[in-house]
Amino acid sequence: MVLRSAQVVVLAGGASRRMGSPKALLPFTLEQRSAATSPWTFLDQILAVYRNAGIQRATVVWPHAARRDERILAFLAHPKFISVKIQHIFHDDPLAGRLESVLRGLTHSDKTASTFIQDTDRPFITGSVLVALIASAEEEGYTAPDVTGHAGHPILLSPHLASQMNKLRETKNLTLRDVLEPHPASLVGVSAIERALLEININTPEDYEAYFPSSTKVKELQEA
Repeated sequence: MVLRSAQVVVLAGGASRRMGSPKALLPFTLEQRSAATSPWTFLDQILAVYRNAGIQRATVVWPHAARRDERILAFLAHPKFISVKIQHIFHDDPLAGRLESVLRGLTHSDKTASTFIQDTDRPFITGSVLVALIASAEEEGYTAPDVTGHAGHPILLSPHLASQMNKLRETKNLTLRDVLEPHPASLVGVSAIERALLEININTPEDYEAYFPSSTKVKELQEA
């Protein structure tokens, strides 16, 4: 199944100060691989789940510093998904906040499509959640998983809302939540297991160690 009317903007544009390494490139598996094989990363996992749900267009927003990071350049040079149309863009000011990364991604995306906003530090998304959000897509506002009565991640913007956001000119002191607040929301029920997975947010080496218990992996990435 190919959902031609949907796409995803993946936010990999933060400074990753607490993690100390690009979260998009963290290994998603503890499986041992040969030195010649690049690890399966958070970003690989996210793109695979979206691809398997039928969403084959993605925009990845990186920090400007990614242009000088050999690990990221190597990742970009050897894509694992030839069946997914991926464009990579670079945020000039990763300290400007999450909203600016969202807007940068929307600017370079299809203006007629519904758009998922996906954080790289939330890699445990499932295809069933994506399909459920598409099936209940809000025509004017946004759709999100119902996580204890409030909108969880990822969110699915309607083309109308994405268009309105593209018109924003002044975003100082605004958050994504501020921008979404005036617009209608459709919250979709998910299972208890899916809800628990969606709430996992990996921001620090300690968070990573809790779900991927290999004491050397993050340290190796930080020292690379």
